[in-house]
Amino acid sequence: LGFHTEAVPLEVRRAIGMAIDRDALIAAKLEGRAHVSESWIPTGHWAEVPLEPRAFDPAAARRTIAEAGWTGRPLLLRTSSDRFRVAIARAIAAMLGEVGLEVDVRPSETATLIADLNRGGFELCVLQVPEVFEPHVLSWFFGSDRIPTPDHPGANRWRLRDGALDEALERGRPPPSREARN
Repeated sequence: LGFHTEAVPLEVRRAIGMAIDRDALIAAKLEGRAHVSESWIPTGHWAEVPLEPRAFDPAAARRTIAEAGWTGRPLLLRTSSDRFRVAIARAIAAMLGEVGLEVDVRPSETATLIADLNRGGFELCVLQVPEVFEPHVLSWFFGSDRIPTPDHPGANRWRLRDGALDEALERGRPPPSREARN
C-alpha cells in the first residue's frame, strides 16, 4: 500500500496502517501463503533491520482519523486492473470504511495507472513491486531526487522527501562491502 505523502498526513497514514488487518488479508486473499512484513527488505535478507510490528488497532485508527478531521473524507485508491489486485484493494477499502474513511477503488490498466501515479493523481495505491535483492534499489522508490516529473524519471510516486533517508540511501550505495553498508 502506497501513500501520496503530500496529500495524506503522517498521522492519517499511521491510522490507516492500524486499520488494516494484514493477517486477515493473508488468510482470506493469499490462503495463508504469505507473512506480515514491516519493510520492503525481505525477512532473512542480509540488510534486514528488525522493526517493531504495527498493531491492528481499529479503535485507535478510528480515534486518530476523527481527531485529524478525516472522517468521511473521500480517498482515491488506485490499483491495476488485475482481478487479484482489485480484490485486495477492495478488501483494504472495506477495512478503512470501518474506521470512518470513504475509499473509492479505481482500477486501471498498467500504463494509465503508472501515468496517473507519476502525476500524483491518487491518495492511496496498491502496487506489486519487485523483491528487493539489492537494498540501494530503494533509492529509486524513496529518494527525494526520484519523484517523477515529465522531464525526470523515478518511482518515488509517493513524493516522499526525507533528507535523513536520502543520506542513508547514499551511504548504502554500492560498491562498499556488505559489512560497511550495515
